[in-house]
Amino acid sequence: GITDKPSCPVSLDRPYILAASTRDDEEWRIVDAWQQSNAANTLLVIVPRHPNRLPQILGQLEDKNTEIAVRSRGETISDNTNIYIADTFGELDRFIAGAKFVIMGGSFVRRGGQNILECAQQAKAVVFGPDMSNFADEARLFVEANAGIQCAGQEELINAINRLSSDNTLCNELGNNGRKLLQRHSHIIDDYMKELMILCPELSPDI
Repeated sequence: GITDKPSCPVSLDRPYILAASTRDDEEWRIVDAWQQSNAANTLLVIVPRHPNRLPQILGQLEDKNTEIAVRSRGETISDNTNIYIADTFGELDRFIAGAKFVIMGGSFVRRGGQNILECAQQAKAVVFGPDMSNFADEARLFVEANAGIQCAGQEELINAINRLSSDNTLCNELGNNGRKLLQRHSHIIDDYMKELMILCPELSPDI
């Protein structure tokens, strides 16, 4: 099941914070908070929701005075690299598995958030923004179970990055709470699959 198959982490030879499934106009906001935090010397990995947005992302980060490496270009991470943009498909779970903690995109702009269950599967602390309208129940459960941190805005995001980057015990606590929460509510995955099969019957496996 989803709770007992952790992914093989991506190894970048440096600890990193992950910004996952970021959307339009969101990368620069997260980078801005990261730069203002105490973790600005920690590598920031960005996995955009839509990799074809790379030119837009690079354009919006031009004035951030950062050294950026891009995965699709085969660029390597050096000691001077600040940001690594992993603009590839099918690797998000592995980047989550290797991250110190995860900042979940789609939630710091009006996009309704993204699925945070995968962070719980990997026992990773997760930070998300004010707009989790597409995953409202999950966000509420994560906050109630102390499995994630919801931020109302930029200042709270900076504070969350500061807390998690300096406290490994807190990271582990939130991650383990998320995994326990997922185990207690394992039916959520089955419910998602049932709804998906109703909406997209062509995805149903042949019997």
